[in-house]
Amino acid sequence: MKKTDVQKLVFQAYNLSTQDPKPRGRKSLIRWFNKEYHKDDRPAVLVSPRKIETVVSEYYNFSVYKIYKKGREQPRTLYRHIIQYLMRKYTLLCDTEIGKRTGGFDRTTVVNSKHVMDHYDTSKLFREQINEIEERL
Repeated sequence: MKKTDVQKLVFQAYNLSTQDPKPRGRKSLIRWFNKEYHKDDRPAVLVSPRKIETVVSEYYNFSVYKIYKKGREQPRTLYRHIIQYLMRKYTLLCDTEIGKRTGGFDRTTVVNSKHVMDHYDTSKLFREQINEIEERL
C-alpha cells in the first residue's frame, strides 16, 4: 500500500467519524487515527516500505536485491529481519503483506523476526544501530 493510499484512508476515516470543522495537520490526524482506530502496539507513522528498505540497505551498504535473495547467511537474514521489524513497527501493513514484500515469506517468518529482534535488542551496539536507522526514517 502506498503512503498516499494510507493517508487517503486516514482522511476518509476522519471525515466519516467526525464533523469537526477545524482542519487538521498530518501529525494531529495520525494521533487521532492512533487513538480511534489503530489500537495496536505499533504507531501509525506513515513510512513507506520502500523507504525502510533503502535506508537499511544504505546503512549497511548492502543492496536490497541481495537482502531479499533466498538464503540463510547471517548478514542477509539479519538485515531482512531488521527490515521486517521496522515495517511491522512503522507501517500499517499486516504480517502477510510484509512477508510477501520481503522475499515471499509467510506471516510466521515476520512474527519470528520480532522475536529475533528482541533477542538482539540486548546488545547496546545493535540498539544504537537500530536507533540511527529509525532517525533516518
